[in-house]
Amino acid sequence: MSEIHQPDEGTKEALPSPDAPSKENVSVDHILSHLFQKSDLLYKFVMIYKDYIFQPRDYGTGELVTSMEAHVTSYIDDFLEQLIGHMPGETVNVEVTFPVPYPNNPDLAGKDALFVTEINYITEYADPEFTDDFVKENLYGTYGLSTVAEVREYLENSIREESITPYIKSCLLENSTVDLPDAVYDFCKNTMLNYYTDYASQYQKTLDDYVEAAGYSSVDEFCEANREDLESDGKIRLIFQAIAEAEGLTADEEDVKDYIAKANEGNSSYSETMYDSYITDYGMPFFMQAVLQEKALAVVTDSAVLGG
Repeated sequence: MSEIHQPDEGTKEALPSPDAPSKENVSVDHILSHLFQKSDLLYKFVMIYKDYIFQPRDYGTGELVTSMEAHVTSYIDDFLEQLIGHMPGETVNVEVTFPVPYPNNPDLAGKDALFVTEINYITEYADPEFTDDFVKENLYGTYGLSTVAEVREYLENSIREESITPYIKSCLLENSTVDLPDAVYDFCKNTMLNYYTDYASQYQKTLDDYVEAAGYSSVDEFCEANREDLESDGKIRLIFQAIAEAEGLTADEEDVKDYIAKANEGNSSYSETMYDSYITDYGMPFFMQAVLQEKALAVVTDSAVLGG
């Protein structure tokens, strides 16, 4: 099935690449200095805007309204820019064109729309100073971080780990010989299709609707366009399975519970009662395999020397 080259007992084997991620080439200082300009990092660690931008709230008027920030929130076309220069109490006719494709609602893709928008209030947001007090107030409850130094270390480790995982997978694929059975390929394909089916259903749409909005004429064409990624997914699953078997790795229900809880870190709505719904939707074998893959990845990471 696959050839896995194990290092000799007590030795570590360097993975062959001059560009392997290292602690030295992770620009933590650069990231921290631009933290408030990098919305993806800001949302990931601070979550200041997210709840307020996307959830309608009562700001004291007795009505639910959505808070929007020009040039920050991604709305349709130049929706937000058309509001600039207007004052509270004004009603503005905002004319936009929905993009193509528009997966959120494929029926609207490419169509013109008029939004009658009432401006309720304007606030000015000032970036807070990134201090220990700020970290403790905003990050301790979710991430357990209480100082700027801890955030620095957390970012450094997270970025490095996020770089290492795809690098190791790429090395394993390049240095292993794997015959991919049709059944494994079909499993990966169906897993992908199930994901997009669930995604489309959240907007009362079908998989065909999503595929069409993404620019494909059929589900088969969509799958063919993703064939290379699906084949890599199947091969890496088999490689990790071979490593797990060689190392005698096992997974049990407690491992699965920990895996699901970890995947929901930062999700304030998650509770242990949701565990059963995950098992019902995906099946215990799916999570057992995911746990074993994670453990196998840890074995490879711990036994390899990353250059750089």
